[in-house]
Amino acid sequence: VKSTEITYQIGSSGVEAPTGEWLADPPQTEPGDYLWTRKITTYTNNSKTLEYAVSRNGNDGEKGDKGDKGDKGDKGERGLQGLQGEKGDQGIQGKPGVDGKSSYTHIAYANSADGKTDFSVSNPDRDYVGMYVDSNPTDSSNPSDYAWSKIKGADGTQGIPGKAGADGKTPYLHIAYANSADGKTGFSTTDSTNKLYIGQYTDFTPADSTDPAKYAWTKIKGDKGDKGDKGDKGNTGDTGPQGKPGTNGTDGISMILSNEAVALPCDIEGNPLDYSLATGTAYVYKGASDVSASATWTVSWSGMTGTWTASSRTYKVTGMTADVGKLTIKAVYSGITLTKVFTVTKALKNIKVNKLSAISGVLG
Repeated sequence: VKSTEITYQIGSSGVEAPTGEWLADPPQTEPGDYLWTRKITTYTNNSKTLEYAVSRNGNDGEKGDKGDKGDKGDKGERGLQGLQGEKGDQGIQGKPGVDGKSSYTHIAYANSADGKTDFSVSNPDRDYVGMYVDSNPTDSSNPSDYAWSKIKGADGTQGIPGKAGADGKTPYLHIAYANSADGKTGFSTTDSTNKLYIGQYTDFTPADSTDPAKYAWTKIKGDKGDKGDKGDKGNTGDTGPQGKPGTNGTDGISMILSNEAVALPCDIEGNPLDYSLATGTAYVYKGASDVSASATWTVSWSGMTGTWTASSRTYKVTGMTADVGKLTIKAVYSGITLTKVFTVTKALKNIKVNKLSAISGVLG
C-alpha cells in the first residue's frame, strides 16, 4: 500500500453515494442525514481501490426516565497560579491641613513716626520703637508692619532760671534682651533677634549696663501654643508621577494536547472504521517557551489500546474495548504535576447503519 485517503460527505440517500465535494473531516449531521465515508487506497503499482461506508443520523428517541444521582466526583487538582499584574500607579496625595502656630513679638527702632528713617531691628538708639505680633519667628524688614511709638521726647524749651541748687541730672532708659527670666542667658543690649525677654531700667548714666540684674525683665515671646485643630481636608492635589513598573511575575506552566477528543465512525457491528484521527501530541510550556523535553511523562489507557512514543510525546489509538476510551497523560515539570485526558468515542448514538459492499476498482 502506497497511501490511503479517507474523506466524508453528507448525502440524501443511503444507497447512492453523493456527488458533491468530499471533506477531510466528518461534517456535522442533522437527524435524517446520511454520512458517507469514502476510502481510496493507492498501491505501489499505482492501482487504486475505492470503498464506501454510510451511516444515518436517526431522529431522537423519547426522553428516558431520570437516572439515579451519581456519586460525588473527586476534587480536581488545583489550577496554576496566574501571572502577577503590573504594579498600579501611586495614589493622589491631598494637601496637608493647617497646623497650630506659635506667636512671636517683633520690635524695631527708627528715627521717624513711619519707621522708614534709620530703621533697625537691633540698634535701640533711635527716637521711635515699633512692635507687631505674628506667627513668623523672623523679624520683618518692612517698617509698615510695625506700630510705632515715640520713646525719646524732644528737648524742652529753656526753663526760667531758678535758684542755684544741686546739679540737675538727665534720666536715661536702658533696654536689653535675653532668653531667660533673669536675663543671664543670651544677654544683649543690641541684638533682639529671636530673644524671649526684654529688660528695662532707668538711671542717669548714658551707657547701658551689662549687668542683667539691673534690668526688670518681661517675657515678649510666648510659649508655643497648643496644637491647633485638624484642618479641613485640602483639595485634591495634582496627579503624582507614575511609579516604577513592578517586577515581572513568574511565567505560568501549562500543558496542551494537539487533539483532546475525537468521535470515530463505526460499522454496523460497532467497530471503528478508521483510527487515523485518534492521534496527537502532548506539550508543556513555561510562558511561551516549549519545555516538553525537560518534563517527566507517564500515561495510562482505559477502554482502548494504543501506542505512546516518549521521545516525541505522540499518542495513537490502535483499538477500543469500550464505547468510550480515555488516555490520561501526566507531566511533571519543576515540581508541578499537570494532567490532560484524551477521549475517544464510538459514533453509535442515534445512528442507523446500512452496510454496503465495498466497491473495488482501479481508478485512472
